[in-house]
Amino acid sequence: GAANVGETVAITFTVENVSTNPAYGRWTDAIYLSSDNQWDLGDTLLGRVAHVGDLAANGSYTATLNAALPALKDGNWRVIVRPDLYNEVFEGRITYTENGLNLPPGEANNRVASGAALRVQVPVLTVGQTLSTTLGPEQTQVWKVTVGAGETLRLLLDSSAASGANEVYVRWGDVPTPSLFDAAYSN
Repeated sequence: GAANVGETVAITFTVENVSTNPAYGRWTDAIYLSSDNQWDLGDTLLGRVAHVGDLAANGSYTATLNAALPALKDGNWRVIVRPDLYNEVFEGRITYTENGLNLPPGEANNRVASGAALRVQVPVLTVGQTLSTTLGPEQTQVWKVTVGAGETLRLLLDSSAASGANEVYVRWGDVPTPSLFDAAYSN
């Protein structure tokens, strides 16, 4: 499917215990978005889902995360679920199953990418047009804008809020952050 940055998406996943031993207690499953099929530290955490309760041998459970898409680039993103993120369960007992694929027990099987990709679209900011929007506290929004060759882009942000602060960052070809940007607000 396709979703816009900032839009809430529902990610449903299944965790399966392929061991002959039950998994006891509680643990946390983490859901990441990855531009490739491999989990790494650069992947974007979409959210966490707490699981409370035992998981029988050869048992499974299905969970859903509802989360707003963070600031991402346009493109296809794979969902990677990492069950038992904090290693609270003995790793010979629990694995992630996607599209019928079962991997041997152990840490590596907790990083299987989804078969289907999520198409992420970034809203367009049109040069010369005013955009009215509302941002809440600690909220981030990203737009893409196309500027003709040899033209200068000037951004103006105005707020009706009585107090608070806003920050604007610009980055060519990628999503800016407070530490990675080509231009930033000056006042």
